[in-house]
Amino acid sequence: CEWLQATSRKNIFQVNDLPGAFLPAEAYKSKASGVLACTISRELGEYILFFKPELITTVKWAGNPNKPVEVDEKGAAKLSPRRSFEVWAQEVEGTSEKWTHAELNAVFKLREDVFQFINLKSNEIRKLNEKLKEAYDELDTFSFTISHDLKTPIASITNYAEILLEDAPALDDQSKHFLHRIINSADKMNRLIKEVLGYSKVSRQQLSRRRIEMLPLIEEISTELIAAYKPANLQFKTGEMPDITGDKIMISQVFSNLLGNAIKYSSKSNPSTVTIEGRAEPDNIVYRIADNGIGIEMEYGSHIFELFKRMDNVKDYEGSGVGLAIVKRIMEKHNARIWYESEKGNGTVFYLSFPKDNNELPV
Repeated sequence: CEWLQATSRKNIFQVNDLPGAFLPAEAYKSKASGVLACTISRELGEYILFFKPELITTVKWAGNPNKPVEVDEKGAAKLSPRRSFEVWAQEVEGTSEKWTHAELNAVFKLREDVFQFINLKSNEIRKLNEKLKEAYDELDTFSFTISHDLKTPIASITNYAEILLEDAPALDDQSKHFLHRIINSADKMNRLIKEVLGYSKVSRQQLSRRRIEMLPLIEEISTELIAAYKPANLQFKTGEMPDITGDKIMISQVFSNLLGNAIKYSSKSNPSTVTIEGRAEPDNIVYRIADNGIGIEMEYGSHIFELFKRMDNVKDYEGSGVGLAIVKRIMEKHNARIWYESEKGNGTVFYLSFPKDNNELPV
């Protein structure tokens, strides 16, 4: 395809002596001595190719066409007359039958049909994308509105339950227990609403790209998480911390969520080990966050990044199933990638790959 791109700018390119025009074709001349190329996209190197096999022919000459010119004793060049009327025969290899007008017309017609089909499918995909975007925006608006409207009644439930606890000392222990459960459930619902709102806000927020100094950011995040979870036997290990570019608030949310999960789900290991390190590649900065916790069954695949999706082995751990969905959405917004490797019972490793671009941006 590179040879075709450099050789011809035509929509239809034909040759019946390919080995003579493209030397590597000598290796397969028996099957492809002639080529007819129909251009679909020159920029992308997309062609439809037709081949003709080698057709060895015999060319008859009145004399030897390769006979050298003779030089007489005076240094003059001359051609001596033939001494025989014998026909000179020569075998010609590396050529095929010539492409006919019917074949060329058929390929022109095929090209038009392909383009018509591509345009038809492109329009269908464009319309589907527009409908998908509308549905996506409507779902986002619905989630944001419902979550926002639920905050007030949830707050009222919590307030009335606390008032009953404070102003009704005659309540028996069972009634107080029920009221505490109401308050705890309302608090849990409030946290869930807050996370759903956060998930909806990600797509609405504009990126404020800056160069992010990762070492102080990870130090700040780890300090806050350790203070919040108070792990008894945590070994928190760090490696290289190359800077990345992105929205600092969103990137902080990504690393806070993943490091928080690593600390939480490895808390029952002895010792609990969490490691974060980054490396610079030619086009990307890749971070690795590993723990020795409960792990994830790989059969779940990308489902772990779906909203409200929680694995069967995390029922004993508090969570909403929103965090990884937010992480995934933030990474996509940054044109970055996230994937993981895990084995149930043997820990999990998350990988985050950020494009190495805009390094000239200020901190």
